[in-house]
Amino acid sequence: MSINVKGKILKIPEKCLKCGVSYQENSVDTLSEDGNFFVFHLTCKACNTSVLFHVVFGQEGVLSVATLTDAGKEDLDKLKQGRMITTDELIEAYQEMKN
Repeated sequence: MSINVKGKILKIPEKCLKCGVSYQENSVDTLSEDGNFFVFHLTCKACNTSVLFHVVFGQEGVLSVATLTDAGKEDLDKLKQGRMITTDELIEAYQEMKN
């Protein structure tokens, strides 16, 4: 499957990384676009597995990474609307999990 990003045709995974069923055109959502960095979310209609597909356009080419995730698009939309956590909150959470 291909999508048009910044006037360039980008190939994204055509089949689910878990079950191998082909993705449908409407299963791709753009989550983030920041300069030359993009994040896409794909969901398999057959097994409901989601993939985060990260793409970076650099001077020397394109770097892409696909990562399986259990987060659905709705979960990621909620995270985008939330506030950033502070360093203190992160340290506190780490210390609580450690104990």
